[in-house]
Amino acid sequence: MNPANSQKLVFIRGGGLGDFLLTIPILFEACNRYQEVKLFTRACFHPLLQDLKPEHLMLHDLDKEGKDLCFTCKDRNVFTFWNDQEWVHELGEAGAKKVIPLQPRPKLEPHFVEHLYHTLDWSFPDEVH
Repeated sequence: MNPANSQKLVFIRGGGLGDFLLTIPILFEACNRYQEVKLFTRACFHPLLQDLKPEHLMLHDLDKEGKDLCFTCKDRNVFTFWNDQEWVHELGEAGAKKVIPLQPRPKLEPHFVEHLYHTLDWSFPDEVH
């Protein structure tokens, strides 16, 4: 179902509006696979999810609450678009179960959204095509 058998996920998504919108399919798939998902992103994107979000998706302001990420990630899986290896190691040292860095701008096919599904070893749903 999900890597490292964690029922909780921290999903970290900075970037601009287009980056955020392209992340929505994988975010909702994560909500189907995890009992609890904490999304850290820019507060200005929160209204885009308010009417759609599953009950177990919690929205956090990345700019205001980002300094507490190491503490928040303890005993959770982490999906992040920040690929700094030192920071990934720091999250692991802080107790994250599994940290999965995702490529923010893959250089090769397939399309970005499909690439995320493949990276996570999740099957790509036909309705997303």
